[in-house]
Amino acid sequence: MPMPDPAELDDLTALSLEDVRARRDACVGEETGLSYLRRMVQGPLDIVRHELARRADGSGPSDLAGLVASLPETLGEQARPAGTGRLVQTLEPTDLDPELVAELGVIASAHRMAAVPEMSDADLTAFAEELRDFEGKVSALRQAALDVIDALQAEITRRAWPARRRRDAAGDMNELEQRWNELGEFIREQRNRGELSLRKLSELSGISNPYLSQIERGLRRPSARSSRTSPGR
Repeated sequence: MPMPDPAELDDLTALSLEDVRARRDACVGEETGLSYLRRMVQGPLDIVRHELARRADGSGPSDLAGLVASLPETLGEQARPAGTGRLVQTLEPTDLDPELVAELGVIASAHRMAAVPEMSDADLTAFAEELRDFEGKVSALRQAALDVIDALQAEITRRAWPARRRRDAAGDMNELEQRWNELGEFIREQRNRGELSLRKLSELSGISNPYLSQIERGLRRPSARSSRTSPGR
């Protein structure tokens, strides 16, 4: 499924929750592929930048063997551009754009990377610009994917709230019912401790015998009047 155009997100309420989730998952696949491509271009860019820095220091062009030998240092020392501050949803790319993959293959081909030590300073600078432009394009596409993911996830969360409120309300009702049952049990325990029959308690409280029995068994809730007239109030 292709990543939705941000303009299509204006009326997400017309989509079913299943469709919204499917679109979000498709966007996550797109974003993961773009994140992977961004990392793929950063390696060649680091190598070219390192070679430019060597030459700027007066070391002159390196040879291919020296370039390969310096790879661990080169790839480990370069500072990365600021990212989005997010972890990717999944580490394995599931959806790579074939056009972007092909474009990167042309820009940073094995033949071209092997020729880095032999390039003139001007050609090497132009090569670095190409890699930076590609990285910028992929980063912009990834940010657009993240924006779409955020919009879709917000819609999913919005729809989840009513269901969550219903569950919370049901939980509150269950807790209230439990409290009324506990009250009935408390009245029965106190009556038994006082060795009072239901009839006697009914006479003392002015509450009918059947009503008291139902309160003790949790079948009825005591009214405000019955609460005020019960013994000990």
